[in-house]
Amino acid sequence: MLQILQTNTINSTPWTLADCILRLGPRLAKMSITELAQQCNVSEPTVSRFVVAAGFRNYTDMRDSARKEKLALKSSGFHIPETKLSLVKNEPREYLNFFGRELNRTMTDFINNADISLFDQLAQAIHHASRVFIFCFSSSRLIANIIQTDLARYGKIIYVPSTSDEQVIEAKQLRQGDLAIAISTYGYFVSKFSATIDIISNSPADTALFTQNPGIPETYLFKSVYAVTKTNNPITGSYILLLATEFLVRRYAETIGDDC
Repeated sequence: MLQILQTNTINSTPWTLADCILRLGPRLAKMSITELAQQCNVSEPTVSRFVVAAGFRNYTDMRDSARKEKLALKSSGFHIPETKLSLVKNEPREYLNFFGRELNRTMTDFINNADISLFDQLAQAIHHASRVFIFCFSSSRLIANIIQTDLARYGKIIYVPSTSDEQVIEAKQLRQGDLAIAISTYGYFVSKFSATIDIISNSPADTALFTQNPGIPETYLFKSVYAVTKTNNPITGSYILLLATEFLVRRYAETIGDDC
C-alpha cells in the first residue's frame, strides 16, 4: 500500500484507497467490502478492481491477509519473537545487545562462507544479458535501486517496474536474451505474487532468484538461484542481503566495469 501511495498522484482513486486502508490498519479485517467502499467514498466495483491491481485475488483475500497480520502484527512485521521485541520498551540496552550479537553472528557467517563465484556468476549474467529486469516488492526495492543506480554508471541499464500492474506487463514482454531477477529477501514476494512469478518462470528469458533465504520452496521456478547465505536469519532484517548487494555491485565495478 505504501508503494501505491508513492507511485500515484495524491487524491487519485488508487492513492485514496491505499491511504484509507493504511489508516484502517488491522480494523480492515472486520470490514465488509461495502463498509470499506463507504469509508473511502468509492463504489464496491472500484474497491474490487483496486485489490486485484494491488496483488490480491479478491477483497476476501486482502481482508484475510489483514486478519493474519493482526494476529501476529509485531512478530511478523519485525521478524522477531515478541518476547525479544518487548525488550525495546522494557530493556532497550539489552535489546540492542541481543540484536548486535545476532547481527554480528549473521554477518560473520556471511563473510566467512560467501561464495564469491556465485556473485561473479550473477555479475556476468547481468553484464551479458541484452536487457535486465528486476521484480521485487517492499523493502527489496531498496536492493533493486542500489543495483540499478550503481550499474547505470557503467552503462548497464536495469529496469525495475514499480507497480504490480507494471510488473505483469513487463513480465509478459520478456524475451530470449533477457535476464529477469526476482529479489525476495524472505520469500514473501515469490509466494504472494505467484501469478507474476509464473509469467516470469514461463518466459523465454533467463530467470534468477536473489535472496537471503535459501529455504524458499519456489526456487525450482528459477533457472538460477543466488542465495547469499546458507541459513535464513530474519531477526536481523535485510542487512545481509544489503551487504551482499553492495559487494555484488562493487565486484561488478572492479571486475567488469572497466571493460564496459
